[in-house]
Amino acid sequence: MYLINKFIILCCLFTVLVNLTGCSQKDLYPKADLIIDSETFNLIPQSATELPPITYSVTPLNGVTCTLESYSIEYSSYLKEPIPSLALDKIPINVRIAGTEDSSSEGESVSLELYPFTTGVRELFSKSPSDISPILAKITIYYRDVNSNNGSIETYCSLFKYDSANAETEATDG
Repeated sequence: MYLINKFIILCCLFTVLVNLTGCSQKDLYPKADLIIDSETFNLIPQSATELPPITYSVTPLNGVTCTLESYSIEYSSYLKEPIPSLALDKIPINVRIAGTEDSSSEGESVSLELYPFTTGVRELFSKSPSDISPILAKITIYYRDVNSNNGSIETYCSLFKYDSANAETEATDG
């Protein structure tokens, strides 16, 4: 009887130690897998003052609930040269994506609207003597799931300079 009690206590201590060391079993505590989709990847302003947002549909693939916590945007020229003066770092958002009971099925999609056209981008377009359009925006969205796993997903879009000649042509054609 004494050996059985000793064995049970040792097993309990081992379990506690494993949990305290931060070892997590990914089969028991899976990380949320998300898919992001947008119908528009080229953002073209309809006027000089009205800058379009980009709308994403975010869907959990494995049913794990998570929260979108923040996003960052890095900009580069169409030649892939970084423009660090325009970068935005960790803009807070708080969007909860509910999972499902069945971990093998997708959860419901959540709509997420972001504004990659910033004041800095607009000023760069207006003050630049050359045509630098399009500017490429790399958007990284950071999330944390209910199992305390952190993750991120990346998406890209192209930002075009407002062109009044093209806007007038589109208005008369449409």
